[in-house]
Amino acid sequence: MFNLLKKSFALLLVVAMLFTLGACKDKNGDKNKVNEGGQTVQLDEYDLDSEAIINSMPAELKGTKIKFLNWYDPMQREEKAVIEAFEQKTGCDVEIIVKTYGPEFNAALASFVATGDSPDVIRMLSPEVANLKSLQPISATGFDFSDKAWDKNTETRYTVDGVTYGVNLRYSPFFLPAVLFYNKETIEEYEFEDPYELWKQDKWTWDKLVEMCEEFVKVDPDYHGLAMLPYGDLPAMTAGLDWMKYDGKQYTVDLADAKILEKWQFSLENKKARVFTESQDGFDTANQKTLFAVMDATAVQTSSQYYSKTRRRGQLMGVPAPTWGSKADYSVPLIEDLAFGVPIDAPNPKAVPYFLAYYLDFSNYDTEGTNFFFSEQIKEMYMDLLAVEKRSFNTSQHLMNAQGGYSNVGIYRNVDPAQLTIWLQEREYIINDTVAQINDALTKLEKPKK
Repeated sequence: MFNLLKKSFALLLVVAMLFTLGACKDKNGDKNKVNEGGQTVQLDEYDLDSEAIINSMPAELKGTKIKFLNWYDPMQREEKAVIEAFEQKTGCDVEIIVKTYGPEFNAALASFVATGDSPDVIRMLSPEVANLKSLQPISATGFDFSDKAWDKNTETRYTVDGVTYGVNLRYSPFFLPAVLFYNKETIEEYEFEDPYELWKQDKWTWDKLVEMCEEFVKVDPDYHGLAMLPYGDLPAMTAGLDWMKYDGKQYTVDLADAKILEKWQFSLENKKARVFTESQDGFDTANQKTLFAVMDATAVQTSSQYYSKTRRRGQLMGVPAPTWGSKADYSVPLIEDLAFGVPIDAPNPKAVPYFLAYYLDFSNYDTEGTNFFFSEQIKEMYMDLLAVEKRSFNTSQHLMNAQGGYSNVGIYRNVDPAQLTIWLQEREYIINDTVAQINDALTKLEKPKK
């Protein structure tokens, strides 16, 4: 998977660009090493030869059907050509089942399993119990996932008491970090420093972002600085912080964690000052009223409809979420903690790993020009983030909201900064009760058959 040495000239250019961002040759002249946060990441050491894997697919699995439950139709995106190539090479028929993400998706999955009409593989945004309880251990496929190319960090987050329920590749086209989008002409109009250039110089920090936004909101009382997604607290995430911790068996919370409270306070104070907002209505407009907008990295794809007006005008630029000043402590904030699992009673589980290996292999996607990424600048940014070792996810908000015991953990953003500690104390019993429900449900997940 994702062997840069076998990539086309376009990807070799990306590697060359990475050199300018801090890449360094070791004493053996290895040109695929990138220095990130004091750690050296070998981009091609996670290579998975998906072509060899599907060539080793047992004959009895070729020509079979694989039912794939997703919350969008991949045949309408860049994935179409890869899925069709897999079908041609294996004779398999990939049937796509689309259900809207959220209650409809979860209810459909539960109903499919209950009625004996399970799909073979599903996409998951986070390790929600509503999904996990409908899955069987990934070991049921009989496939060896020990290869380093399979993301061990993802497996850890989707493993309960030693049993793994979800997998992903370390380098796949479904790596979904939060990206800050901006209008290049607006930045130039206000004579701000280009965030993209600041990022390349390791000067793109939260302080710098807030400084720009503060200047912008002074212009008009209707202006805002950064429109963040309602799920995902970026300031805390870029510091690798979340107040829900997981030890492989159960979750715990610490609402008095000083580091997290500091970041939350930062978010609330900036929201009160109109520097942060949760509405993106003022971004993709002719009269831009919001300086930055956050979206997951699907918005970097050519087929994306996000910010279409700004994109059509050739003004859309992207930059990673800022650091707190130290790149060594930086975590890439994920909007989706993506993984793929096999439902209970799936009719064709043994074919799933062969499909995933090919479907998730970035080297099977056409990244020439703007066939995948909508610009070379966006490609450079994405590839650089892909090499960062540390990644973080807002597990607490996703799992709490999915469980339903606490309707919206993100509601803390409507609290006055001075009332945050008291507000959390008043709701501590609700939060603890919800965590207890989640932990109880984890004990009831399906275990491997002996």
